[in-house]
Amino acid sequence: MKKHLPNILTLTGILLGIIALTFVIISNNIRLAFILILISAIIDRYDGIIARRLRAESNLGKRLDCANDIISFSIVPSTIILSLSPIFHFALNILLSIIYFLASLYRLHKFSNHSEPESIKGLPTTISGTSIVFILLILDSINLSLMAQNIYIMITAVLFSMLLVQSVYFRKI
Repeated sequence: MKKHLPNILTLTGILLGIIALTFVIISNNIRLAFILILISAIIDRYDGIIARRLRAESNLGKRLDCANDIISFSIVPSTIILSLSPIFHFALNILLSIIYFLASLYRLHKFSNHSEPESIKGLPTTISGTSIVFILLILDSINLSLMAQNIYIMITAVLFSMLLVQSVYFRKI
């Protein structure tokens, strides 16, 4: 049973991402989505550590971890970008949502083989996805005009898309 614990944790993170996505699509509940994504991020932080300590690392675990990154930290933030978009900028925000999603995928595949022990190349999708959902939650909670809110959404999407694909080293936490 111990050897399955890391994969069970990762599957839980995936499930939380799917539930967050469902709440965004059905009820535009970004607050609940943020809480679920934050829990998924905590799980994502520790599932690999637990796998190494239990000597339970596996190709399945690596694939599940990548699936969690894609669902929880790429698809959910991209969907929230769209859900907050006013109709008059919807086409532009579709483009920004797609760019953020593609930048996340690019980062996952380009930098996944980076193996420096003290640093990570490119902003990790877990940090990016959790941060962007948090910022979008704040933007949705404060009283801004639709135009101002949308400008901040655009800036946030572009900034995090760029950080994901930069060949910059970030210190491991």
